[in-house]
Amino acid sequence: MNKVSNHQHQQLVYDSHTHLNDDAFYDDVPAFINRAAHYGVTEMNIIGSNQLLNTRALKLGHQYDNLHPIIGWHPEDIANWNSETKKELRQQLADPRAELVARLLEYRMYKYMAQELSELEEGAGRHLYKVPTVPEEVARYEPPVDLDRLLDGLTLARLQAVFESVVKRRADKIDPIRSRFGTIRKEPVSLETRIGTVMEYARSH
Repeated sequence: MNKVSNHQHQQLVYDSHTHLNDDAFYDDVPAFINRAAHYGVTEMNIIGSNQLLNTRALKLGHQYDNLHPIIGWHPEDIANWNSETKKELRQQLADPRAELVARLLEYRMYKYMAQELSELEEGAGRHLYKVPTVPEEVARYEPPVDLDRLLDGLTLARLQAVFESVVKRRADKIDPIRSRFGTIRKEPVSLETRIGTVMEYARSH
């Protein structure tokens, strides 16, 4: 395996989509890897989209630890898709490097989903309050009484039963003892009379 040096004290970057297997880069891959490392790019996916590019991506994945092949078939190359290329693609997909990248991508997807769900769970426990914005006249509004609906099913017999129930409740409130005294009235008493009564009581006792 070739080892690619990386500068320290830099932010590490994972490039998820590169085409080092393309004709424009394939003959000078080490130079591009070192140049990427200079800018902190330490890991790269190599995208395959047809028979040739898939083969090159797998080859680069076996040559370099930090290059990871992504195997597939692009619709623009559908003219070359047949039973032979399909069989070859299945074999390429069975390559351990390609399988490893697929599982890593799947792991990252579920990891991000779990993180988002965790953040939603934390936010669900918070109490959020909104200042009322309903206009005062709307808040005071009361719908009109629907007399037809209110009196629906009301008969004279039912009305008589309600009236008797109200009368009975009023009768139950009357005190049977106090009601015999009739109306209790307060008699007017002058201050002089009251003082005289107290003085007379004091002399006799």
